[in-house]
Amino acid sequence: EEKIRLACERYSVDYRIVLAIARLETGWFKSSAFLNQNNPGGLSRNEIPMSFSTQEEGVEVFVSNLKTNYFDKGLDSPSKIGTKYCPVNPQWASMVERLM
Repeated sequence: EEKIRLACERYSVDYRIVLAIARLETGWFKSSAFLNQNNPGGLSRNEIPMSFSTQEEGVEVFVSNLKTNYFDKGLDSPSKIGTKYCPVNPQWASMVERLM
């Protein structure tokens, strides 16, 4: 969580939202993708979880992705982010909000 907080400070994004997304996507940092692939955000390509060499790399890609593809485009709340980040789950935004 501290690594995510520091990255959020560097990128000037809302730590509460980013941390809640990470908690949801990793089951509070217990998912296989996080534990074995250093993937704190549930990032995937073609439905296959992405793998990172270190947690720091995973956090960097996760937070920079949110900054560039969401926050910088005005998608700055769970409800706005959710329609793009997880369009298959209409409950995603409310789940993130509860974790905030």
